[in-house]
Amino acid sequence: MAVEVFVERCRSYKEGELDKAIFPILQRLTPKLGTRPKILLKPNILRPAKPNEAITTHPEFVNSVAKFYRRAYPRAQIFIGESSGCLGLPNTKRALAGYSKAIRNHRLKVVPFESQKIAKVKNPHGKIWKEVPLPKVLLDADIVVNLPKLKTHTLTVFTGAVKNFYGCVPGAIKGKGHADAISPAKFSSLVLDVFQAVKCQVHLMDAVVGMEGNGPSNGLPKQTGYILGSKNGVALDAAALRLAAIPETNVPTQVEAASRKLLPGYKIVGELKPVPYKFPSLKKWALLGFLPETMLKFLGTKLSPFPVNHPFFVHSKCTRCYACKKICPVGAIYLKGKFPEVNRKLCINCLCCAEQCPYGAIETKGSLLLRLLKMR
Repeated sequence: MAVEVFVERCRSYKEGELDKAIFPILQRLTPKLGTRPKILLKPNILRPAKPNEAITTHPEFVNSVAKFYRRAYPRAQIFIGESSGCLGLPNTKRALAGYSKAIRNHRLKVVPFESQKIAKVKNPHGKIWKEVPLPKVLLDADIVVNLPKLKTHTLTVFTGAVKNFYGCVPGAIKGKGHADAISPAKFSSLVLDVFQAVKCQVHLMDAVVGMEGNGPSNGLPKQTGYILGSKNGVALDAAALRLAAIPETNVPTQVEAASRKLLPGYKIVGELKPVPYKFPSLKKWALLGFLPETMLKFLGTKLSPFPVNHPFFVHSKCTRCYACKKICPVGAIYLKGKFPEVNRKLCINCLCCAEQCPYGAIETKGSLLLRLLKMR
């Protein structure tokens, strides 16, 4: 039986319009719960950002979801949880503060995942991690509601329902994941390891305004006008890729999901018209994704024309906060005078630094070979 992906038009973040689109989807997706359920909302909160930047799940979107569950379950414990990037608890607290309306109006309990007890979930099907470290509050919830944002991504081409669960891995442990899985294909396997370790019943995507280009934080807002929902995150991402006109074969998380037989047959309930998105600068990771690990490491450290996007610093935008230096999982960022620079021999091109820079001072630049191949 085909998995259903529900689609509703929603052209703005006005509260009434959001409620009209979100409530019918959640009514179809939410299973029967007890009178005092534990409900955990997991938005995409990459870092503290303004709503109009389209970096995070919009606060009004989260407010509407929280309103639905508070009305349906007045005595519920409703949590909002996230681990924002790799910079630790203070960064996550600042990011979650942007959701004060939902927190205040619907009595949400804020749970930065870095502050929670961590349990190691055994994952026999894992390819990178056989044990996945996850916050206990996530595992103890009666229902997890995944609230991703439709965005492109310079490492995985696309980020949606599946990729959003990497945000459940607390703080600096995410950096270890990047070091453990340095190619897009390997990292996508790790993302699927985490995805399979979390039992999630509801996936609802904010595609009212997405992000195209060099996402997930340095792209451009893209007016899209949709909300998508499903009980299956892989099917939801497949529908979202159809919406954004991005071939699934270009998205390593979808390729990996298909290889694990996690991509079901699905049908779209509602009308969906494609809104083509601009790709990230690096469109084709295929040259890298199938190389042996030993060759990948050799090329990445020895050959300067290796066909990847490198981070580089725009000094005119840099405020010298040095968050990039703190976040780098392999210690590849050092200070040259007052400004940070990248040690190319150590850099694994995970682009965590570019994602987390709040000032847009880290951009990506294709290597010489990449430009010759016209992959930018």
